[in-house]
Amino acid sequence: MKIVVNTRHITPQGYDGIGRFTFEIFKRLALQQPQHEFVFLFDRPFDKKYITASNITGKVLFPPTKHAWLIKCWYQLSLTWFLKRNKADIFVSTDGLLSNYTHTPQLAVIHDLNFIHVPDLKSSYTQFFKKFYAQSASKAARIATVSQFSKQDIAGNYHVPLSKIDVVYNAAADFYKPLPLHTQQEIRNQYTSGKPYFIFVGSLHQRKNIIRILQAFEALSSEQNQFHLVIAGNLRWASQDINKAYEAMQHKNKVVFTNRISDTQLHQLLASAKALVYPSLFEGFGIPIIEAFACHVPVIAGNNSAMPEIAGNAALLVDANCTEAIKNAMAQIVTQPDICSNLIESGKIRVQYFNWDKSASAMWQSILNTISQTNNA
Repeated sequence: MKIVVNTRHITPQGYDGIGRFTFEIFKRLALQQPQHEFVFLFDRPFDKKYITASNITGKVLFPPTKHAWLIKCWYQLSLTWFLKRNKADIFVSTDGLLSNYTHTPQLAVIHDLNFIHVPDLKSSYTQFFKKFYAQSASKAARIATVSQFSKQDIAGNYHVPLSKIDVVYNAAADFYKPLPLHTQQEIRNQYTSGKPYFIFVGSLHQRKNIIRILQAFEALSSEQNQFHLVIAGNLRWASQDINKAYEAMQHKNKVVFTNRISDTQLHQLLASAKALVYPSLFEGFGIPIIEAFACHVPVIAGNNSAMPEIAGNAALLVDANCTEAIKNAMAQIVTQPDICSNLIESGKIRVQYFNWDKSASAMWQSILNTISQTNNA
């Protein structure tokens, strides 16, 4: 079987959530299924370190998808032509976007519908994604997604039968582990002058609720002066509103913006934190939650969307729309060590539910379901 995989979110500079999902799952499947051929499709020259098995071939399809109209060209022209010419048995798109014109069976991995629930009104991509994802959901032979919440959400918004949607959870990378206390102190010395800190991990998109995190930390700092806040995310997505909220802070000297950092640095920062603060307005999964669990770090998360499903009883769940609720949870972490200990122990148990080997097996079953469903149609 020739399995063509959309890997355009794996770039020479690295990858974020979708790219990690793609790489972790398909490097495993290639090893587990050596009798099958995997073709990784990139939109620009790729690092050969991502070709991890002899049954993986990397191909570059033009054009690089730097703008919405180039994304459309990539899927509707280049991809359609490639699938026909190479006689693919299935196309797996790990960002959920598909060709509208191919007869090749297609499996769309739609991680979430954040662009519907918390649209970025300043982004030119919002309307594009709304239209394109609706088309892809209609075209897909099957859909995979990363949580039961997203499964219900996709079914409801796109009128797809639940029987056509498979759940393939994310997991934490193997390197997310606790650090020795002396290493944690070295990291604090490097980033926060030795002071303990809360950390947010992720992009600085509107739905990540950065402004309320800053406001909650400002309120906490009036009571607990020794703590810092680290925002570990790409500053390219920072809005003017975030900048205004930061500039209005009296304690802004205790806020550290790292911009984009390496996986090693991110692991070190997360594993050395007092707690992860992740009161997002909407998540289809929320990978930093389980990464914190793996590092034995307490978690504060939103009580909405998929986060209760992923966190279980191992996090403090708060109303993400309430700054005071976020601040109060941070205060609990500071003043109640028993809560921290209980959260850490619960997180150790909860994280075991998610691993990439299980996810790879679930993805393989989804691929087989897609092929079987197409053959029986």
